[in-house]
Amino acid sequence: MSDIGNTTRLWVVNRHSTFLVLAPGLTGTPNPVEPSPILHKAAYVSIYDANGDLRNSPDLDGPYVMLLAKFPSPDGPPAQTAILFPHQNEETISYEFGGRSFLSIQASRYAAAGPSQGYGWEGEIVQGRLGYFLIGSTQAANLWRVARVEVDYAQRYNFTLVPVALAHGLPSPDFGSVDDLTIRQEIQQHWSEVQDALIHNRYYGLVTAAKNVGESLLYYLLLAAAHISPGNRDMAHLLSRLDLVLRDADSRKSVPFDFLAYHLMQKIRILHGRTHIGRVVTDGRAITPDLALTVVSDLVEVLRIAGFVL
Repeated sequence: MSDIGNTTRLWVVNRHSTFLVLAPGLTGTPNPVEPSPILHKAAYVSIYDANGDLRNSPDLDGPYVMLLAKFPSPDGPPAQTAILFPHQNEETISYEFGGRSFLSIQASRYAAAGPSQGYGWEGEIVQGRLGYFLIGSTQAANLWRVARVEVDYAQRYNFTLVPVALAHGLPSPDFGSVDDLTIRQEIQQHWSEVQDALIHNRYYGLVTAAKNVGESLLYYLLLAAAHISPGNRDMAHLLSRLDLVLRDADSRKSVPFDFLAYHLMQKIRILHGRTHIGRVVTDGRAITPDLALTVVSDLVEVLRIAGFVL
């Protein structure tokens, strides 16, 4: 029996569509790791690349993808401790299991990542520019920030990871139904800015980007329903118009919003006003990070009401 928490080498064997994870036993012979661990596909994303399209990140479906093992973090949830096992090579091994020997078996070999092994991302770690890991698939909800890097007794990197997205994950809205290409691209850009601000903990930028998404979306839907003329894109004016539309029994069905969406967008608008320095001086306090983060949930609910998020 082997323990993944104390090994520097792993082999993965595919036996009849069952994946067996092996590590060196006391004699050095590969033995099954018990209990069988969950190994996640992972790819490192630099602090710069995290701003771009995650679909352009390293292939997580390739045959030689890096594996990541998670362990409970002393920091407590949602933080996790992770050990990386980059792919080394394909080789033929023999192993023991249940008192039996299995000879000449094809296996993928992995070795725990440690200092001075020449990985491309190691330079960023040495310089203190800690990036991110994509775990499982290329979705924003699977992006984890590297909060701390330590080296253990076996010369393995121990990464403390914290999820970038909210606890429920950041969804991927579908703006394909916005038939005005210019407005659709504008909304998508503002949504990208929401993601970027969330990743980099830019709380005022997060509020501004959320306001811009809501404002652009509201403008498009009111314009498409002929409730406004082209040009005026002030959110306060747009929300006043939406209020009148929702209060009219004949027109309220022409827009995919309700009063919940209306009040959530009003909250976002008001908070955005407080990001300006003059308002901070007048009100006597700035927006706290916790309050700023609530606009993400508000915006997601607005997008869900409007049908852009499932």
